[in-house]
Amino acid sequence: MHSISIIIAHRPWRVYKYYYFIIRGDSVIFQLTPILNYPYYEPVRVNFSVTCNHLYKNTVVKPTYTTDGYTLHKCSTCGYSYKDKKTSKLKLQTPNGLTLKSGKKSLTVSYKKVAKAIGYQVQYSLKSNFKSAKTVKINKNATTKTTIKKLTSNKKYYVRVRSYVVQNKKIAYSEWSKSKNTKVK
Repeated sequence: MHSISIIIAHRPWRVYKYYYFIIRGDSVIFQLTPILNYPYYEPVRVNFSVTCNHLYKNTVVKPTYTTDGYTLHKCSTCGYSYKDKKTSKLKLQTPNGLTLKSGKKSLTVSYKKVAKAIGYQVQYSLKSNFKSAKTVKINKNATTKTTIKKLTSNKKYYVRVRSYVVQNKKIAYSEWSKSKNTKVK
C-alpha cells in the first residue's frame, strides 16, 4: 500500500490547490496549480515520499550467447523492478581438428563441426600475430572445409578458425583456435 506525504512551503497568504497526482513505482508525478483568481502566487516546494509493501514476482531469465542471465524481481503493486543473481553469457565452442593442406597457390582448411554454431570464420595471414589478416566467412554450420585461392607460392601462411552464432540480431563468436601454418606450393 502507498502512503503519500506532501509538505508545501509557502507564505501564509498564498493559496494553492492540488490538481492531480499519479503513483509510478517509487515516485510521484503530480501537477500543482494555484487558484487562478488569486492575484499573487509563486512556485511551491513540495517534499514527498512513497512507500510500498512490495509483492514481487520473480522471473529467471536464462543467459544466451549474446546476453547475460539474471533474476528479475517485479512488484505487482507498483511496478518497481530490479535484477540480481547475474550469470555470464554462454560460451560458444571453438572448432577443433584444424588441418591444412597445401595446393598450388591455394590452401585447403578443414575443421570439426560445432553443433550450436551457424557458421565459421577462417582467418589467414603471412604473420604469426595475424596482422593484416584476411578472413573468409562461412555461413553454413555443416560446411567444415574451405579452399583459399590466389595465394603466393613458397610463402608460409598462418591459419586459425572460430565459430559464430546470431541471437537477438547480435553476433557472438567463440575463441580463435590455436593457429597452424604451412607453406603454399
